Order: sequence, then structure tokens, then C-alpha cells
Amino acid sequence: MREARRAKAAALVASSVAAQSVAATLFKLASSRAAWPDLGQPSWMNGYYGAGLAALAAQTVLWTIALKHLPLSRAYPFMACTIPLNVGVAMVLFDETIQGTQAIGLGAIAIGVWLVATGTVTEEEST
Repeated sequence: MREARRAKAAALVASSVAAQSVAATLFKLASSRAAWPDLGQPSWMNGYYGAGLAALAAQTVLWTIALKHLPLSRAYPFMACTIPLNVGVAMVLFDETIQGTQAIGLGAIAIGVWLVATGTVTEEEST
């Protein structure tokens, strides 16, 4: 039972992180006009903007449900995963590059999240 609950919580947190990254990508597309023809309207008034808002709404719902199963102190550090995920998306979709110090910072984030994830679970957290 505990394993199923942990798996459900992990899936909810991962889905929330993914939705946050999708929203950030959609907002970048909305603001850049790169994939939207100039129709004389502000860049935020396009389908990408609305889709980004919908992704944020989904993220909020997923996050709220995840917090029902995890303490905030255990769940919140995983939101840091959006940073390397967004950087990866930026590199692939927007042809952005990163410097060595940025790569080191992304590695530090990954190590930090790993340390939180592998920390000792208290009896209170496991129920």
C-alpha cells in the first residue's frame, strides 16, 4: 500500500513538473511570435498564450493533489526539476546554448534534488 501511494505521489509531482515546463515553453512561443503570424495583435493574444494558461491550471490541480500525499518539504524541492527541463527544451526547440558554469549549476540542482529524494523518510511521511 505504501509503495502504491509513493508511486502515485511521484507520478503527480512529475506530472506537475512537466506541466510547468510545458507552460513555460508555450509562453515562450506566445511571446516570440516565432510560430504565430503577425496579425497586428499583441503577442500574448494567441493560442500559445491560452494553452500556457491551461497548462498552468493543470499544474496547479496536479500539485494540489500531490500535496495531499506528500509533505510540502518533501515535494517542493522537485519543482527545481523544471529548471534543467526548461533549459533542455530551450536548447532543443529554440536552439539556445548554455555555458559551462550553467551546466555546473544544472548539475548542482540535479544533485540537490537527488539528495532530497533519497533522504530518510520519517514515519509521519510514510503513512
